[in-house]
Amino acid sequence: MGYIIFHINSKRSVGWKRTERGAKISVAAWNRRSGAANYAIMEEDAFNAVYNKQVTVKNMMTGKDVYINAQDVGGVCDPSTERYWSM
Repeated sequence: MGYIIFHINSKRSVGWKRTERGAKISVAAWNRRSGAANYAIMEEDAFNAVYNKQVTVKNMMTGKDVYINAQDVGGVCDPSTERYWSM
């Protein structure tokens, strides 16, 4: 078990720490750099249950449905995007 550091508005994870103390230090640094309280921590299991569920996307090349994490939609790990196939 660990702690996820994530951006509050986009719900994108930006880091992982093994201890709560380490996560708090990291969040303080992220917030200091951003100039506002834009980052928070959550236990890994809770974060995955709430924000990182499996979603269905259509594979761009085969047309079949593929299950990926919600955080990966639109990124380089999303087979429904051209970016995935051109890397």
